[in-house]
Amino acid sequence: MVWLIRRKDGVSPIFPLRGCFCLDNRLGCFISTITTAISSAISWIFVVLDLVTWAIPDFVIDPQFPTYWRIRFWKGFILCDIFMFFANLILLIMSVIVIVAISWPARYRLYHLKSYLRAWCIIMILYQIANLGVGVYTYSWYGLAAWRAPYLIFSVMYFIVCYVLYVGFLIVGYSYYSEIRLALVGEGDPEVLQEINFLSGAASTMSPHIYTFPQNQKI
Repeated sequence: MVWLIRRKDGVSPIFPLRGCFCLDNRLGCFISTITTAISSAISWIFVVLDLVTWAIPDFVIDPQFPTYWRIRFWKGFILCDIFMFFANLILLIMSVIVIVAISWPARYRLYHLKSYLRAWCIIMILYQIANLGVGVYTYSWYGLAAWRAPYLIFSVMYFIVCYVLYVGFLIVGYSYYSEIRLALVGEGDPEVLQEINFLSGAASTMSPHIYTFPQNQKI
């Protein structure tokens, strides 16, 4: 079901977006993936620094943020760090691939970019789910102490800002993916045409006469 908005030229869907802050979806997706690559790289550095504190007990990120108390719950924290280490790395690599595909149209055609964007959207959805779970687990241990140390304050605010931005980036990326799919319909992309034929066949089976009451038959 698509939410609709009425305009002067008729009825058009709000989502997927037609543009992003007066920018087309291509440029909006390009900016979104660049920002995602930079922010995921910074998040990856945070995870590496946290892993270093486990390997080197004398290493202190912030003197106001002692980490020795976490040794009693080391399994949960280390598992979260290892998981986010690979999650941020995968998101960073996939974002770089999309950036290269968008900025090099002579080498990467639309059907290449469509596959990369679909993979990027799937990875972003999984990343958001995992990041939310890890963030809730981690910061639930810190409690109100997370707003006392400067490093933790920056870490919490960075997590919240990135999470909100990633939701918007996901909407922009999916909108550009939908735009590419529509463009490939005219070029006869087999994958898109197969999906359209499948949906058309499914819609034909749901014909209106199924829901009508049978007429009275003569005995």
